[in-house]
Amino acid sequence: MTGLPTPAGDAFINQEYQGVNYEVDVDGARAVLEEAGYAWEGDALMNPDGEAVTFTIQVPQGWNDYVTGISLIADSVAALGVEATVATPDVDTWWADRSNGDFQAVLNWTDTGATPYDIYSNIMDGRWLMPVGEAANYNFGRYDNPKATEALNAYATATDDASRATALEEVQQIFVEDVPAIPIGTRPFISEFNTRNYVGWPSDADPYVNADPTQPTTVKILTSLTPASDRRPLRWGRGWHPAPPPAQFKETCVTSDPLLTIDGFSVVYDVEPPVEAVRDVSLELARGEILGLAGESGCGKTTLAYGVQRLLKAPAVITGGSVVFHDASGDDVEINALDEDQMRAFRWDKVSMVFQGAMNALNPVLAIGSQARRRLHDASAAHVEGRAP
Repeated sequence: MTGLPTPAGDAFINQEYQGVNYEVDVDGARAVLEEAGYAWEGDALMNPDGEAVTFTIQVPQGWNDYVTGISLIADSVAALGVEATVATPDVDTWWADRSNGDFQAVLNWTDTGATPYDIYSNIMDGRWLMPVGEAANYNFGRYDNPKATEALNAYATATDDASRATALEEVQQIFVEDVPAIPIGTRPFISEFNTRNYVGWPSDADPYVNADPTQPTTVKILTSLTPASDRRPLRWGRGWHPAPPPAQFKETCVTSDPLLTIDGFSVVYDVEPPVEAVRDVSLELARGEILGLAGESGCGKTTLAYGVQRLLKAPAVITGGSVVFHDASGDDVEINALDEDQMRAFRWDKVSMVFQGAMNALNPVLAIGSQARRRLHDASAAHVEGRAP
């Protein structure tokens, strides 16, 4: 409930909030609403003025993990009789609406740092406060509490740890009691690297800096790398150049045989108004070929990848086109024609995916094999005990 990730933020959590988390309590929520003057007409929640409680929550189209998140939120509040509308505008419209305060609810993130200051400042700090209609850099919800601003400033200007701790306790208490934003999850920093050519990357054994390539710590990483053992210590300009590749790599692995053929593929997000996320896409992938899709955020890259493997969930709908997998056996498989059982077997045997939220599936600083074995062990134990894995 403090908005701080655990266990990384445990040292900063007030004693009174240690181990305390949000829990789903529909009856408790109804009691709070009734005490505040709300009532129900049938299943619909009505405010004290007798109007139905509704709101719109939005994230950009194509941000599939975020779209899934707001869809789950909309489903959850329905238990209280609240009608939440999911909106997925283009990213520029969403960004402008968020900055100008022209929204009812958005799913957003905060900056972070070595302390909770940035998280709370992003949400609560009055120094970011702008009138609705004027772009704000932070505090998009226009939270205005002079005590919070004063405490944040006291933390930032404190000259000793005791003063900082006192200021943070006050900031955190205000956050928990006023709930200027609802924390629903944490996102770790993620990175990916290859030791074929260079070594010295931050790792579980030596986490000397945050390895996220979008952070200022990238400079430290670049100055810490050294050529791998299979590289020649030759200089050309300012870069290291690799030793010639082994002879076996000189022969291409790409063949003229098609592996995947996509023809006229289209996906629409069935919201109001409908959003065409993928329109009439056609491409062919050869066996052994590597294909990269490049484009701005929200252009449909992830939606296409999910759609090809039939992983899309409502409100996404495949509206046209075909996806044919050309098996090595000579069989052509129309993926869109497979039923759920066939599709499940197909994914297990023929195709796989590393999802965009890599830390939700695989930890990039641990060996994939060890993680797979652990997940299989957990799933087996869950099966034995009669639980869903």
